[in-house]
Amino acid sequence: MQSSFRYGVIKNLMVQIINQIDEAGYADEAQAMGSLTHVIGSRIEPIDTANSWGVDYQTECLIYQRDLLAYLTRTDQPLLPVN
Repeated sequence: MQSSFRYGVIKNLMVQIINQIDEAGYADEAQAMGSLTHVIGSRIEPIDTANSWGVDYQTECLIYQRDLLAYLTRTDQPLLPVN
């Protein structure tokens, strides 16, 4: 279901949460949440690649996606305990 809920609203909420996580000493997790926020945002509001700003932002979102994947696949701290 589509709504008028805009990415800017989500981003503002997430920035507050991300800052609290970072201040609590979880910098890697805060960065991963920031990356996830950008990836989700680019799905909610498709990026207008008709202008250079949109192309630059799309590239930035791809970098965030790569960084999030790197965080999720870290071998030094697996998401699930390894027995």
